[in-house]
Amino acid sequence: MKISQIEKEGAAAPETGLQTVAERRLGPDRRNRAVDYAGTERRVTERRSYSPDEVRTISSGLLRAVDLLVVVATGMFAYYLRHRSFDLPQIYIVAIGFTALLTFNYMQLFGAYRGMTNAFGEQMKSAGKAWLWIVGTLILVAFFTKTSDNFSRIWVMMWLAAGSAGLVIARSVFWLQISRWRKSGVLTNDLFLIGTREYCEELLARIRSEDDSQNIMGVFLIDDNNGDYDSIYHVPVLGGMDELSGHLFSTSVQQVILALPWDHPLLPELLDRLKTFNCEAAMSPGAVGFKFPDLGATRLHDTTLIRVMERPISGWGKLAKNLEDRILGVVFLLLSLPVMALIAIAVKLESPGAAIFQQRRQGFHNDEFVIYKFRSMRIDAPDDKTVRQATKGDARITRVGRILRRTSLDELPQLLNVVKGEMSLIGPRPHAVQHNLQFAEIIDQYLGRHKVKPGITGWAQVNGLRGETDTPEKMRRRVQADLHYIDNWSFLLDLKIILMTVWVCAGGRNAY
Repeated sequence: MKISQIEKEGAAAPETGLQTVAERRLGPDRRNRAVDYAGTERRVTERRSYSPDEVRTISSGLLRAVDLLVVVATGMFAYYLRHRSFDLPQIYIVAIGFTALLTFNYMQLFGAYRGMTNAFGEQMKSAGKAWLWIVGTLILVAFFTKTSDNFSRIWVMMWLAAGSAGLVIARSVFWLQISRWRKSGVLTNDLFLIGTREYCEELLARIRSEDDSQNIMGVFLIDDNNGDYDSIYHVPVLGGMDELSGHLFSTSVQQVILALPWDHPLLPELLDRLKTFNCEAAMSPGAVGFKFPDLGATRLHDTTLIRVMERPISGWGKLAKNLEDRILGVVFLLLSLPVMALIAIAVKLESPGAAIFQQRRQGFHNDEFVIYKFRSMRIDAPDDKTVRQATKGDARITRVGRILRRTSLDELPQLLNVVKGEMSLIGPRPHAVQHNLQFAEIIDQYLGRHKVKPGITGWAQVNGLRGETDTPEKMRRRVQADLHYIDNWSFLLDLKIILMTVWVCAGGRNAY
């Protein structure tokens, strides 16, 4: 007997041997999560105008506005307490505006607006890190522009203290409201799952969890034979296409997920039927959705396309990394010129030949370029057409070269490659063309390292994977580290690697 028959006959659940929706969806791990339709209606009353996703988006935007208001208001209030006037000099107005701009960007960068349901401590940790970077940036700007004397130190201290307190209070109030919404169900997505049994089972097997923000109320199967009233992973099967309309009208569920093949013959009819309801519809792309990250959709003329891959470090991230390379590359090059001059003299005095060694290597998009290094080997080394990596106790390495390689000072000329745009400060190390061809044949995704510019140092090097790679396993571990960096790049990660590089180079491990 199907649910539609029960509703028509007015039969009670105990008489038919059927339980309520809440009871049927209970499992040993969901005993305390049961939510019946009546409970759903109570929550819908509270959030009739806005869906949970809309509540999260609007709340996050309001928190951004409150942060800016806190920075501006505390700056003005601190000036009033110090000077008993709101007539701020222009330089004070510029400082407050600049700090508001930093707040907007740094809070976003540190993820202070992500994770609406994160623990209060995690949210405060993200905001605290951002605020420390804001203060640090203000100190550096004031130092380099020599403008610190233009501000009252008492005002600065009062402003920063009041700003810190204001941000804490704002987030405390925000978290209390979020907690109240979570308990009342305002942030809970009540949804239906519609599709074939195979696709629904696969999707439910992957998304089953104790996530209170998602509440799957039931499943509608559109198979030719969807069977009797039963459940999938403790989620009740409420019927098929014929029963779908009645439930969408009676429950005010605001979201449905379609889990069926893209070429299913009933898909057009199902979409047409859903157009008459005030609900959101999302489609699970089957195996593709489980293998690839959430990259969203795009439009090509009048066709919707789902993106399954994207270029790494693109858009604003690419611009930020290019600026990082050009600005820091020039700064590091100028600072290292005296050291490079001394190294060149030492190399020339120990053995004849050019101080700079040049070699063709493969980089971004497998393009070849000439890399620069200080020569660390004798030019009278035995002629060998193969490119051999340096090994421990290698007789080709000079005494000066051994020091340079151990401290990685032989890599300093690559700052020229960075300034020229051929390399990045941070990225996968470029390998000789011969080595690339060799390892690409035996290591999966090896050439994925070339999706970004090669770097002077990288995540692999600061994690003990520098030096000789005499086995495929060593190279495989290096490739994994490089791919991890590419997939998780951020400006802060680059700064972390730069600091770690100084420590690693001082130790000189795995380099000879």
